[in-house]
Amino acid sequence: MVKERSGYANALWLVLGGVCSVMVSGSVLAQAYPGKPIRMITASATGGATDVMARITATALGERLGTQIAVENFPGGANIPGTQAAIRATPDGYTLLFSSVEGLDILPSAVKPPYDAERELIPVAKVTRVYGVLAVPAALKVNSLKELVALAKAEPGKLTHSSTGYGSMTHYSMELFRLRAGLQMLHVPYKSTNTAVQDAVGGRLDIIATGNAAIAQHLKSGALKALGAMSPKRLSGLPDVPTFREEGYDVVIESWLGVFAPAGTPGDITRRLAKELTEVAASKQYVSQMAKFGTEEMTAETLEDFAKSIRAERVLWRQVARDTNIRLTE
Repeated sequence: MVKERSGYANALWLVLGGVCSVMVSGSVLAQAYPGKPIRMITASATGGATDVMARITATALGERLGTQIAVENFPGGANIPGTQAAIRATPDGYTLLFSSVEGLDILPSAVKPPYDAERELIPVAKVTRVYGVLAVPAALKVNSLKELVALAKAEPGKLTHSSTGYGSMTHYSMELFRLRAGLQMLHVPYKSTNTAVQDAVGGRLDIIATGNAAIAQHLKSGALKALGAMSPKRLSGLPDVPTFREEGYDVVIESWLGVFAPAGTPGDITRRLAKELTEVAASKQYVSQMAKFGTEEMTAETLEDFAKSIRAERVLWRQVARDTNIRLTE
């Protein structure tokens, strides 16, 4: 004779059955993913460097996943429209965001967006990174960071430095250097890196901090002199240029690009994407394609590593914004 289950036993079986059902359905979902094309949102304009890198990444990831990934551009608005579109998407792995340290760490420290990126986005994988290089015109009579700092302190507020706009990554980079070295300099925002480079080459601008790719030809010709790299170790393309830390200034700034998913995207899917993107970032073809943008090779990171580094960066850039009173209007 079989005894009837008690009410507690029946409830326990129902709970266990529900848990198993969720685990099986999640596993099946991950195995079936992707079952349709994916869209990758970027806040950059069509044809810009970030857009090109997004398309390279989308193509490489799509090949690994066996599906098409279409890049959608949401330019302008301090990166807010594109980020917001990704956050509002259904969290099923079929909408991804290709964004940057500038879009998710820098700009939110100076303007309050209508969302909480830390809570509403999942960092999936960092795919590439660039470190800034500080350069000066050949005619400027300094040949090291220490000599530049001495000159800036001797003539406070006289030396000019560029950025790609108020509140941009290059603006924050120079503000961090200025704070760490105790300098007063004149910030000159530009609408494009090319214009700033030409003014530096022509001697109309004293200091430019940008990626190596933007100034490589002028360093080679001798029109510009590289004084320091904002990297943890010397750059592969500029082995003779010391890092800021080597010169005694604690300035290490990684300008990264990565892929994010809306909060609520199943863990099996984000882990699958992270695995595939890590493989993409390590592939010779991808590294070669990205090299023309002055990128450095990636080291493998977990989702947790990526999220942790972003949290640390946000603390740093918020402090820089407070210390220098950087504010943007929404």
